[in-house]
Amino acid sequence: MIRRVCVVSSCAAVANSPPTIVGSAATLDREGYLRLRCKSLWALSLVALSTETSNAMAVKLHQSAVEHAKKLIEMGRVMLDDRDAWSEHRPTAEDENKFIRAHGYAEYAKWFLGIDDDQPVQTKARYKFPIGDFKVIHRCGVLAAESRAGQYKHFDIEKAAAHLHGMMMAKEKAA
Repeated sequence: MIRRVCVVSSCAAVANSPPTIVGSAATLDREGYLRLRCKSLWALSLVALSTETSNAMAVKLHQSAVEHAKKLIEMGRVMLDDRDAWSEHRPTAEDENKFIRAHGYAEYAKWFLGIDDDQPVQTKARYKFPIGDFKVIHRCGVLAAESRAGQYKHFDIEKAAAHLHGMMMAKEKAA
């Protein structure tokens, strides 16, 4: 559900019209693309919507995942890997499916800092911002979550990830 959209659209290539401000003539299709009304033509536009859309507001901090991560960090179940290693260390879709079959979605959810209330409960799409591989918390995963959360303006998730990173660094210095 869009609360308010104000998009400046240049539909000149489609309808030979000058840039226009589109208000009530903008709708979202099923895939989440913004469709803009340009004179008598519909143009498909890949426009980044502001945080005024419910999609941005639907992802919230998953507090029980933060508590789970804190416990794992206190127990020393962390991997202090390189910042850019997350693409190599993050679990594959197959790993995720195996974990869900063995442990269920409640345990699966504990490895994600964000939860999307707009997604169905028993789906992987509901869980955002992974931070571990179902065994340990990865520093690179926490840093990736912090960076992406800030990029998408999920400041509560960004702050939680920064706190977890700080805990990991303190644990490393104490060791």
